[in-house]
Amino acid sequence: MATDRMAGRPVHNRCPSDPTSSQMAMLEKIAGVMVGEVYIDQIGYEGDADWIKCHVGGFSDPYVAIHLEANQNRLFDGQEIRQWQILAAAKHPKGGGLWLHDLKNAKEPVSHCGVWFY
Repeated sequence: MATDRMAGRPVHNRCPSDPTSSQMAMLEKIAGVMVGEVYIDQIGYEGDADWIKCHVGGFSDPYVAIHLEANQNRLFDGQEIRQWQILAAAKHPKGGGLWLHDLKNAKEPVSHCGVWFY
């Protein structure tokens, strides 16, 4: 596990690799909308680096997803919503984390953009 290389910032990376600049910008927007700190738990999923698993300190994942969904106009600029998915488990005893998916390089077409429960 890497040390926090972003001390003093609203996003804290606990992974050995770094998010892309666009992923970091979206994570910072999430922190701003939540008025909290985002912790990156995992970068990549099944070999796809466009996924980031994270959580917001002090808030449950379902609460974060509901709050982000209600504030999508603050989170996404114009058509930017088509470039992102933010997913949260609808029913998971420990929350399951939030998954940020950068769709710019998606290998398969995606019909659901924005904030969603899975």
